Amino acid sequence: RNLALSAWALAKMGLSTDKTWCRLWADAVMARLPAFETRDMTNVIWAFATVHWRDERFLTRFCKEVEVKAENYSPQDIGNTLWALATLSWKNEAALTAISKRCFDTAVTFDQQNLSISLWSYATLGYKTMNLFHHMTQIITERIKTFACQGIANVVWALAKFQFQQKCLLMTIAEEAPPRLDDFDPQHMSILAWAYATLEFPNRPLLTALCQAAVRKMQIFNAQHMANMTWAMATLAHKDERYLQVLAEKAMEQVSSFNPQECSNLVWAFALLTFRNDELLQALSIRSQEIVSEFIPQNLGNTAWAYNRLGYRD
Repeated sequence: RNLALSAWALAKMGLSTDKTWCRLWADAVMARLPAFETRDMTNVIWAFATVHWRDERFLTRFCKEVEVKAENYSPQDIGNTLWALATLSWKNEAALTAISKRCFDTAVTFDQQNLSISLWSYATLGYKTMNLFHHMTQIITERIKTFACQGIANVVWALAKFQFQQKCLLMTIAEEAPPRLDDFDPQHMSILAWAYATLEFPNRPLLTALCQAAVRKMQIFNAQHMANMTWAMATLAHKDERYLQVLAEKAMEQVSSFNPQECSNLVWAFALLTFRNDELLQALSIRSQEIVSEFIPQNLGNTAWAYNRLGYRD
């Protein structure tokens, strides 16, 4: 336990630059892992993930122990362990299968944080078992009113990642989210819009509310937020003139920070929505030419198509 708690404490202190301690702790933990309780195991893997220390030998040994002890995992053990494995991009089928069985059996006792982070972790790892996914989303649908903004964003992102159009849950979120959008930050809002677009699930009241909330918060949007949210609106054929005008003004301030994907997505969205702002189109054209060597073929094709469709020549 002392090893687990000290690892947790070191990670909490933010000791991520010098990771020498991780190797020392990992060796000590592996030597005693069979004696560790599940909470101690969780604290160790959470600590290593928090400082982004990934060691194949340790993770292989750790996952072997998870297989043995998964049936004793608490909801918090499950949520934190899945988060750590996802953060470290470590997909061990046997360990995930053991955790998933325990997750299915105990999901009704999860709080909103463990539900959302578990779903996010499975999606991040690309681990999909439909029985578990159906079970978890049914529970989430019943409890979505208790979810924090981050939890809602995690859930819709996972649905989109798995292309799982759970209509009842999506409708429930679309009803619950609008009154709370002032509590969402730009990342949560753009993820919400992106997920509904990726799932091809248009909900006009939600999209209208998202655009209105974005107008109120546009000063804290960055290039990625603007590009992703506008791409989503275009994909779902939702044109909000006020949103587009305010976004264009903000994009002009940040155009020098746009990457190829953001340049391409924004002009593609403008073309699909037949929205033309020549000042911004010129600025995006200049920026695109500056970084054209970084464009992938899809970016190039979409950008050329968009400018042609808008009738813009530079």
